[in-house]
Amino acid sequence: MKQTAILSMMLLFFQSPAFGRPPGPDDFAFGTELIPPAGAAIGQVSLPETLYRHVTRSDLGDLRVFNAAGEMVPHMLRQPRPSEGESPDPAELSFFPVYENPKNPEGRLTLQITTDENGAILRTQPRQTGLASDRVSAYLIDATSLDTLPGQLVLDWRQTAESFVVNVSVSGSDDLTRWRSLVPQTTLARLRYGGHALGRHTLSLPPRPARYLRISWPEEAKDARLTKVRAVFSPRKIARQRRYQRIEAVVSPDQAHVYDFDAGGRFYADSVSLRLPERNSLVRGVLKSRKDAAAIWHVRHRGIFYHLTVDDANITSPAISVSPTSDRYWRLETGPDDGGMGEKPPVLELGWLPHELLFLARGKGPFMLAYGSARIGPSAQPVHALLQALDDSKNEALVKAARLGETLRLAGEAVLKPLPPPLPWKEWVLWAVLMTGAGLLGWMAWRLFRQMNPEG
Repeated sequence: MKQTAILSMMLLFFQSPAFGRPPGPDDFAFGTELIPPAGAAIGQVSLPETLYRHVTRSDLGDLRVFNAAGEMVPHMLRQPRPSEGESPDPAELSFFPVYENPKNPEGRLTLQITTDENGAILRTQPRQTGLASDRVSAYLIDATSLDTLPGQLVLDWRQTAESFVVNVSVSGSDDLTRWRSLVPQTTLARLRYGGHALGRHTLSLPPRPARYLRISWPEEAKDARLTKVRAVFSPRKIARQRRYQRIEAVVSPDQAHVYDFDAGGRFYADSVSLRLPERNSLVRGVLKSRKDAAAIWHVRHRGIFYHLTVDDANITSPAISVSPTSDRYWRLETGPDDGGMGEKPPVLELGWLPHELLFLARGKGPFMLAYGSARIGPSAQPVHALLQALDDSKNEALVKAARLGETLRLAGEAVLKPLPPPLPWKEWVLWAVLMTGAGLLGWMAWRLFRQMNPEG
């Protein structure tokens, strides 16, 4: 019976995850079903809020993805990316030729530009008549009608030569006086040869706003005339919806003017707001955070927080951008002479974005996202090369949105507590060997003494 009990304990020990057995779903506290679309190679889903409340590691290392057979499948986490919406329709822009001044050694020409009340160009003409030549040195483009920054300009022109290749530059201005370089040099071309045609009509623009654009038109382009300019827009970026955790303060029993907040989970926050319940409150304070009760505090912000009412309009201190952190515990420290908060404790709001989980849909579903274990470390399995290459737009097409299913209780809260430290078997065995050796030496010395003194 005794031998059976010892063998059972050894079997449990050698089967534990700590001894090297791959973890399974039952090694985690909770799990949520993952349902990828049929035929998907890679599933993608935002992590549920409950996961952040039950993981034990700030790096989210205690989560795994399993298929229906209980096999681990490769996964990775990444910060949420803005999604792409539809592109606005291209817009045709007005443009005006700027003619060269032959009497100016640098070819410059002073223009008189007439605009309307919105800044749109109505007409351009030289300040002194008779100075301009017939050669166009630049084109002035009116972009005041655009509400969105264009990503590209598409040009069309009329040319007399069979082939046209020219280098141009693009400048931008907001007042038609001060100009800044946007594109130092780029090439426009339209070539024909042997019944084939090759064209380059597009100018890529940097993401810098400008109400007016100016395209240089060098001497090599004198036989070509611009006929149309269209602004082409990039797809709109739609930011992911941020979530918020509202946390009531607890007045510290040990320190005066100190308010503690427990987020109740390891939410990956990047903005913090402090709400003062009483109107016309103003306080100077220091906001700190730490990952657990044993860690040191890190200062996140120093400044003034307020909630003022002016003519029935509420004015509150704005949200504070902080370096992304998964710290659970937060603290507000105010000065001993600062009585501008009132009796009601403040409220902290954490703004956070859930991570995106990507996993290989290998094997049969439904898949299981298992999480929460103080006995499991970060995954050591190599992530498939396909997952590592997801920054490539071609590979992004392989990713399909999955659905979150039912949340299940697996091993429960018991695995959220770490295992007790292992017994020091090696030390005990060493001491036992030393004591046994010392006893054996003593017994041998006693036997030798008796043999040498038989009458004693």
